[in-house]
Amino acid sequence: MRRMLGTIVGGAIVLFVIANVQFGAVAPLVVNGVDEAKLDVFMLSDPSCSFDSIEAEIEAMGTSYCLGEQGQWSGADILMLLEGIIIILAGRLELPQNKAWARRVRKVGFIAGCTLCQL
Repeated sequence: MRRMLGTIVGGAIVLFVIANVQFGAVAPLVVNGVDEAKLDVFMLSDPSCSFDSIEAEIEAMGTSYCLGEQGQWSGADILMLLEGIIIILAGRLELPQNKAWARRVRKVGFIAGCTLCQL
């Protein structure tokens, strides 16, 4: 059950990122007045980037700095995509039975985790 849940959550993250960045399908669903734009998830942590303030900026100026261009990948998008892929892999992969290979896989996983946390 836990493996299936991890696969579903990781797949949802990957689908969200691809639909948001490449196709611009998320921003029109959550913000009124947006046609084709990417919702910058990293900027949503800013208090001035609430959905109401984004709508007000679009009505006043026609654009908002909380939105990005469709198809333009940023570092936060790539990091979120990698996190989703790692969650999918963690839900699907098993450690090998050979102790030496299992140790190597754990070391590679530790290094990959440290690298992602430092980004």
